[in-house]
Amino acid sequence: MYEGLKKRLHKRIALNIAGSPLWIDLQESADAIEALQKLTDAQLDIIKQYQEQFSKTRWIPVTDHTPKYSGYYLVCDTDEHVYTAWFGNTTKHWWTEGVVTHWMMRPEPPKKETSKGDAEDDV
Repeated sequence: MYEGLKKRLHKRIALNIAGSPLWIDLQESADAIEALQKLTDAQLDIIKQYQEQFSKTRWIPVTDHTPKYSGYYLVCDTDEHVYTAWFGNTTKHWWTEGVVTHWMMRPEPPKKETSKGDAEDDV
């Protein structure tokens, strides 16, 4: 079930090692690969959740790629203004007056606290 994730993690680690200006001991690399192979499904779930959260909260250069779906996104333009803009997937166009350089998913809205201290989904 998680073999694909293990392979992607292995590849990313290998790419990070290859892109590093530091010399890496081959034994350390082998140890890292062995440690990855021993990860449990629960540990892989935590890593996957972290990756999903990280991908939602990082700036993505438009030169890397644009969103897959139409919708509102948090954007930064050439003047370093940050705001929400609409991206049209069929037109591959940002509907804004500025020139978008980076974008990211909008964060989840805060959860409203109830009188009992529990969080509600509605804001």
